[in-house]
Amino acid sequence: MLQKISFTLTIVVLLSAVIFSQQNVQYELTTINFVGNNSFSSIGLKEIIVSKESPKWYWKFLNSFSSFGKGPEYFDSTSIPIDLIALKDFYNSNGYFEAKISSSYKIDSLDKTASLTYKISEGRPFTYGKITFRGMNRVIPEITNEVYAVENFNPNTRYSEEIVYSNINKAIDVLKNEGYMLAHSAPTDVLIDTVHYKVDLTIFLRTGYRYKINKILIDKTGNGKDMVSDYLLRQITMISPGDYYDRNKVDISQYRLARTGLFNTIQLTSNIPDTIGNQVPLLLKGNIGMMNEMSPELVMDNQREEFNLGLGATFMRKNFFGDARKLTLNAKGEILDVIHFNYADFFKSHGRRDSTFQGSFQSSLLLEQPFLFNRPIATSFELYYQSITQNLTNIGTYGTKLSLDFEMPTYTFITLLNPYLIFEYVGYNPNLNDPTISLNANSLTTVIGTEFASSKSNDIMFPTRGDNLSFIVEGASSETNFDVAQYLGSNSPLNLNTKDKAIFYKLQETSAFYLPISNDNNATFAIKFETGYIQTIKGGYDVIPPNRTFFAGGSNSVRGWRSRELVPRDSIKYFGLTLSDSLRGGTFLVEGSFEFRRKFWPKVGLVLFSDYGNTWNGYNSFRFNELAVSAGFGFRYYSQIAPFRVDFGFKFYDPADKRTIIHKAFWKQMEIHFGIGEAF
Repeated sequence: MLQKISFTLTIVVLLSAVIFSQQNVQYELTTINFVGNNSFSSIGLKEIIVSKESPKWYWKFLNSFSSFGKGPEYFDSTSIPIDLIALKDFYNSNGYFEAKISSSYKIDSLDKTASLTYKISEGRPFTYGKITFRGMNRVIPEITNEVYAVENFNPNTRYSEEIVYSNINKAIDVLKNEGYMLAHSAPTDVLIDTVHYKVDLTIFLRTGYRYKINKILIDKTGNGKDMVSDYLLRQITMISPGDYYDRNKVDISQYRLARTGLFNTIQLTSNIPDTIGNQVPLLLKGNIGMMNEMSPELVMDNQREEFNLGLGATFMRKNFFGDARKLTLNAKGEILDVIHFNYADFFKSHGRRDSTFQGSFQSSLLLEQPFLFNRPIATSFELYYQSITQNLTNIGTYGTKLSLDFEMPTYTFITLLNPYLIFEYVGYNPNLNDPTISLNANSLTTVIGTEFASSKSNDIMFPTRGDNLSFIVEGASSETNFDVAQYLGSNSPLNLNTKDKAIFYKLQETSAFYLPISNDNNATFAIKFETGYIQTIKGGYDVIPPNRTFFAGGSNSVRGWRSRELVPRDSIKYFGLTLSDSLRGGTFLVEGSFEFRRKFWPKVGLVLFSDYGNTWNGYNSFRFNELAVSAGFGFRYYSQIAPFRVDFGFKFYDPADKRTIIHKAFWKQMEIHFGIGEAF
């Protein structure tokens, strides 16, 4: 009897173990499919739900031996009801109130994998119906009309909860910029009309009183607090007692104060506890540093479309002769295009260096002040010298630049307006094909130009929506001296000296657009297009200094080529003599990029890109089959200062031989670029 009981217990235990093990088998969730989602991408919908698709094999492999990458994701049937609620809420918030969503899944017991499918019937979208505002009885008619103007609900547009909140926030911004400091919104009533497929909204706004500023309180700390007067700080704010409270103006004033460099930390806010009636004071609270600063620098930049590394030193004198002027003295030396730099040439004389040696030395004196003629026009005056050795050529530049930065309101289309005046002396010695002939040239150039831009992207570090537009317009006059020497045996060289003058204009446009492709703002599709044109009114292209022409190729350009490597094939001639290097760029530029950017962690991202572009001498020389095309990928690290990136670009189509990468050695077509900040 005991043997039978023991045998029975053994069978029960074994069966229990088998059943328990089957219940705890983990099935890797390899795919999540969406069917019927005509209005929204599957990528975006995957971000909404709790269930997550297992990553690709390389991320799992990386995670198996490091903290990077990502481990496998497993199927959990209890997450499906939560996913259905999340998807239904998402469709409701985007105007699909009659959407029907169902789920199904498949289990592969052999491979221990699972697939999950959500079937969506979106139905007809609802559009905006009647819009009613409540709580505007204290607002004057002019401002009421301004509020209504930003509440732009097109009756033919699909309802979107995000747009509703965005428009309400715009209305609140208008009120706060017109004195209604405490304006806020209450919950909005949403009435769904299922007969006419309309959504009626009743928007409740709490405006409060309209406030005026009665004074500005100053709370200074720091080593330099006694060196800066309260009167000067109040003057910089350009806010007077009696003005209506304007949050936008307060924000601009704080930015203007910070730009002076006087403060280590600064905050300008309304001091609500001291509010009396409809009078409110502003509190300026800041820590003021030392007036004199001297600091060494480790220099990293992407000037000239290449990653440069060097050392420098900066001396800064703040509040120079009062009025918040700032004097900055700077000197730095850099290795240009660090990746391709030939370190063996570093200590060689100029004549013995090969074309891979690239370096620069720069020094400057910069004087800045926040006002001009008592207007908030940030003015800077700069004296500078730059010596660049590149491609067996030395270019020395002496210059001065006067720049005016007009303060533009954030709500205008133009957010940057920066006219400038430049005087430059440039000396250079182009290398010619004939070794018996040398050419030295120097140009004196006067440039009057303006840069204006519109920045409407949602983020500086990682933009996912919006656009940035930039335009440069220049008119210039350049007078160039040419010294040509021809060496014939042991005889003295034959010398020719001539002078020529050119008048020309330069136009340059850069546009960048960012399209969101996920709901969590971690992925975007970015597009860039840039074009430039130089036209001489008088004189030839050979008189235009090379530092004012266009180049393509490099870390912010066509990344399958080195910096400034894409230059016109029909080189400019000097007295019938052709250049043998890429000293001079072109007078017509076309380039652009397409990028898919994705953050996998808060500070790590991946980019897939394709670039195209080239330069020509004149737009008549442009040919589509001369556009260089590159493709590649890159990695990003998003630090608190700026994104750091490394890109691997491949020459997909080379206009030099009209061949694609398919017909070439793959790895020989690769260029590596380091950079700071996104490519655009």
